[in-house]
Amino acid sequence: MYTPKKLALTESQSWDFVEAFPFAQMISADPLQCTHIPMILHRRDSVAVLHTHMAKANPHHRELDGKEVLVIFAGPHTYISGQWYESKPAVPTWNYAAVHVYAKVEVLPPSFNKAFSREILAAYEPHFTAQEDIYDEAYMDKLDTAIVSMKLHVTSVEGKFKLGQHKHVNDQKAIYQTLSNSERLDDLQLAALMREWNIGTGEA
Repeated sequence: MYTPKKLALTESQSWDFVEAFPFAQMISADPLQCTHIPMILHRRDSVAVLHTHMAKANPHHRELDGKEVLVIFAGPHTYISGQWYESKPAVPTWNYAAVHVYAKVEVLPPSFNKAFSREILAAYEPHFTAQEDIYDEAYMDKLDTAIVSMKLHVTSVEGKFKLGQHKHVNDQKAIYQTLSNSERLDDLQLAALMREWNIGTGEA
């Protein structure tokens, strides 16, 4: 990923982003395939692993064991008009946030399915996981026959926030204000990310 120094994230920032935006595109080559899939990140010291699973009916999993994949995590993004800048003339652009993870895939035996599917539930619906009348063992056993679990052993990660931080402070403020006053959801989400990073907000 082309990443000028001013736009690059640290490794720690990249992992924080992955945890905030865990839905990813997992891309493999030979043959070229892509699956949109949620990931659960596990970090310990300098080692990072991603847990995931996909439908057993998806033929993609048959090509993955032992292969390297590119996993793309994408965040808010939107069009930026050149007319919004105070400095003119200015060309339009597209601002966005993304993290690329390279990893080697380990396809796991079915004995991992229950733990991996419950891991997703625990992350997003912890209040339901304790209610056995909703997700009882018989129901989970049936679900687990329909998925394939995978562990992705991370080899490298690179992150990029293109939020105008390389622009003059007055241009940053102009972009932030325009996005904040927009009615488009994409614009408001990017403005929220700029606010989180204090880009264009006028804050120290």
